[in-house]
Formats: sequence, C-alpha cells, structure tokens
Amino acid sequence: MRAFIQWAGFTFGHTKSYTDVPGTPAGDSFRSLHQTQAISETGANGTNQIAYTWELGNGMTLNVGADERRTKALANLSTANIIAVGATPATAFGPYQHPTPWLNLSINQAWGRFGVSAIANKINATYYTAGCPQAGTSQCGYPDDKWGWAVLSGIDIKAPWAGPGDHFGGFFDYGVGAAAYSGGGQLNSPSLFGAGNTVALGFITDAVYLNGGQLQLTTAWSAGFGYEHFWLPNVSSTVFGTYTQVRYSDTVINSGAFCNGAVAQAVAVPGRCDPGFNFWTLGTHTDWYPVAGFRLAVEVMYTRVETAFEGQTITLTKAQGARPTGTYTAKDDGIVSVGFRAVRQFATGE
Repeated sequence: MRAFIQWAGFTFGHTKSYTDVPGTPAGDSFRSLHQTQAISETGANGTNQIAYTWELGNGMTLNVGADERRTKALANLSTANIIAVGATPATAFGPYQHPTPWLNLSINQAWGRFGVSAIANKINATYYTAGCPQAGTSQCGYPDDKWGWAVLSGIDIKAPWAGPGDHFGGFFDYGVGAAAYSGGGQLNSPSLFGAGNTVALGFITDAVYLNGGQLQLTTAWSAGFGYEHFWLPNVSSTVFGTYTQVRYSDTVINSGAFCNGAVAQAVAVPGRCDPGFNFWTLGTHTDWYPVAGFRLAVEVMYTRVETAFEGQTITLTKAQGARPTGTYTAKDDGIVSVGFRAVRQFATGE
C-alpha cells in the first residue's frame, strides 16, 4: 500500500523509489510474471522515503533523497551454523542508523525513458562474538563501518516503426557492498539440485567478516534486456533476459571461511572456497487483455546457476527438503519454468 504527500517539490511517505530505473523486465516496463530476480526495484508496494525533485525542463528531472535501507546479509563467518545451501547467510547487521541516501537523473521524452541513480549504502556490523569477556556485547569490538555503493541505469525506447506500442530497453547495475541494489533485490542465495547428486549453488551478501577482522565488501553487477511487440492492441509478446554476477575478494576466498565445517551447517568444501556465482535467465511471455483491466498471461523462462564451486565435492550435513545428507558434486545447472496468470485490476495502469 502506498501513501505519500507531495508538496513544493518534496515527496514524503511510502511510494515507488525514484532510484528505480526503466528498462527492467518487471511490472514497470515488460510485465514479467516472475519479476526476474536480477532487477533492483521497490515493486508495487514501494518504500519509505523522503525526496526532493528539481524540474530541469524538457522532460528531465534531478531527484535527491533517502530511502529505507535495503540490504542483503552481512555475515560474521566466525559464527557457527550461519551458512546453509539454498539459504542466505544469517545477518549480523548493526542497528538501523539512518536512511540510504541517493541521487537520480530521470528523462521522460517522446522517444522513451532513461534513468540513472547513484546510491550510498552504509554497512555497519554488530559486536564480535568471541575474543572478549562477554561475546556479542559492548565489551567486544566490531568492524569499522564502511560505505558500499551502487550505480543503476536503465532505458526504455519506444519503437513505433516495429508496431504501435512496441518498445525495447535494458538496464545495467554495478555495486560494491550494495548487493540488494546491484545484485538484484529479488535474488537470494541460489541452490539448484540436479540428477546424480549434483547441486549448483552460491551465496549473496553485502559483506562478510571474521571476529577481530574488518569488513570485506561483496561486488555484484547485473544487466538485462527486454522487447515487447503488440500483435493486436490488447495482445502482446515479450522476450527478455537477465544476467547477474556475484564476486568475493581474494581475502575472503583464501580464508576458506565459507567452507569451514564449524561454520557451515550444510556445506563443507575441500579445496578453493569461492562462494561466488553467475545467475541468468532467458524467457518470453504473452499477455492478453480480453477486456479493460483483465489480464491473462503465460510465461516460459529458463534459469541457470553457474557456481564457482564447479567440480568440487559438497557435503550436506543437514537435509535440504527431500535431499538427504551426504556428498554432492557442485555443477552448473538450469531449469525451465512455466507460469500462468489471471489478473483483474480495479485501477488504471500496472
């Protein structure tokens, strides 16, 4: 639910963030049924924010403000049982100190839309959990705070030469210590089990650290495209794709902390311990509006996880659903999904 006040260039309240950019395969541009996970978007519900808008003329605006914090995990890898296959690591974020500041430039003209946003993301951890008289209290130290950052950009171009209503676009996001923005707001740590006791896996975080150590920020970037063609005024088909890459520093990889059996309740990997991964999707969907406000849609999508653990042996020490404990081989894998949707809307737009 959105509720906000706009006055003299200011916006106060709960609404769609100005940092959301066009060109993403989501409700704002290409109406993906699965809201593909690589995008950074606050969605239909929006977020709490305060913002100020300067009208620059000719469809251009400069926006500055602050939103409610969006984060992925901040993992203390010295803590037992915080790592599990298919789960985002338990987080050790400290108290919420202030909203996340940002700057955005938006262009909305006859040819289409363009947006670029810069975001500063504060990373602050709780106290260390060992090496002091009372672990996890103010008697312990904690890592120095760090600022992560992300730059988001996207474009959506009208294509009347291809057909009335046709449009195409794309986005590119890059960040360090801000994976909820540059690595996809919808993306969690993936695990995809395959035949023959194989699993494709990875872990997404904003940062990690060890007791007595400093924060190691995670690098993540995402890109995507979409094209929508209207066969009739009320029937359209879309093709889209996304790609996300999550990478950790050599300090994190060489420490082996992600694969320490004392830390991980569901993964212990001999050899190189790199929790990074690639995640990509390719899909198409068709929408039909038999009457105004009523939408029928079908979508087919291929999703693939490419794991940096490729070829290594994974030991599950805790069952994952119907998957028993035991040894598995890390291997890239993909899956095809089909979705159907029937939506009745009682307000214009989507």
